Amino acid sequence: MASTSPEWRAMRNGGVADLLLQRAAKAQDARLMRSGPNQMSKRAASTIEIEDVLLGCTLLQGSSETDQSTSGAAEAQRLPAGSPEARMQSDLELELARMVGLAPVKAALRALPSSIYLEKRRSALGAPCIGRSAWHSVFMGKPGVGKTKVARFLGRALHQLGAVRSERFVEVQRRDLVADKVGQTGVKTREKIEEAKGGVLFIDEAYTLTVPHSEKDFGREAVDEIMKDMLSGDPVVIIAGYPAEMAHFLHSNAGLARRFEHTLTFPDYQPSEIGQIFAIKAAEAGFGLSPELDDGACLGELLEMHTSAEWRSSPAAGNARVAERMYHAAYDALTRRSPQSSTFTMDDLRMACKALGELSKQWDERELELTSTSADADG
Repeated sequence: MASTSPEWRAMRNGGVADLLLQRAAKAQDARLMRSGPNQMSKRAASTIEIEDVLLGCTLLQGSSETDQSTSGAAEAQRLPAGSPEARMQSDLELELARMVGLAPVKAALRALPSSIYLEKRRSALGAPCIGRSAWHSVFMGKPGVGKTKVARFLGRALHQLGAVRSERFVEVQRRDLVADKVGQTGVKTREKIEEAKGGVLFIDEAYTLTVPHSEKDFGREAVDEIMKDMLSGDPVVIIAGYPAEMAHFLHSNAGLARRFEHTLTFPDYQPSEIGQIFAIKAAEAGFGLSPELDDGACLGELLEMHTSAEWRSSPAAGNARVAERMYHAAYDALTRRSPQSSTFTMDDLRMACKALGELSKQWDERELELTSTSADADG
């Protein structure tokens, strides 16, 4: 276990053994898929090899930081033709192709059909399972990186693969779970849990459920109520929020972290990807792009020239939501230039990106001022 830090192991305590078993089982899944799942025997499905444990330790090293799920792209090629999982894999690829960016998240989602197929094979063979039927997940990322969209997609995919009974998706935040009077939070949280039964309970900004150094906050009661049902896997619980805050939230409760087997880290959108999202939105609204703009990279270069990476990924801009701002600014420029036109030109996009640049500049200056003020106060 030299691959994880002593501090991380101490914080997880006995949960490290559970996590290592989960990661070794992921490695075993990949190995079994490579060798052909139809040839899998009960003995093979029941045996974790030393290579699985070694790879599990490598995956566990990722757990001490961001814990990205492993890719199932290669294993997916070996799903038996005609199986529900193989059909789902084809549908999955079409859906993923429509998503811009999110490469590490897509890699993890591609593993879903093969993981569920292997669970069914294990069950049919009478081989042991380690409770991976619970698809509880942690989504870490800044605002506007697609966490809610992917959570809804995951719920639909789990239903189509038979892992959950329905496509029910209940989205909540702290205010939907936590009451302001003693004894009411448990009841309020239980109502949402029951509403999500058979599907997915998605808790956005889940880290707000616990207030550091507060003994009187009722958020912990909501966490305790949710944990009661997590061992059953119904509903599937997906929690989301900023990476640092979510890591602190998970570490605040020794039993909470080990109940989440799957963790996906959502990267910020790159300027070229925001350009692609803009182009998609424009096309959906019936607008075209002039030939010199028919490329997300070109739009990304304009955006990168006028705005800062810090602003684009901030809550003020919101990653993919920058494309929405870009669209409205370009539309305003197009309307002023040629009200009857339905084609955005390079000049329209330059004007749009300059307008966004002003917003970025103002935000950057405010952040610099706040940082300077904070440094002066500390000094």
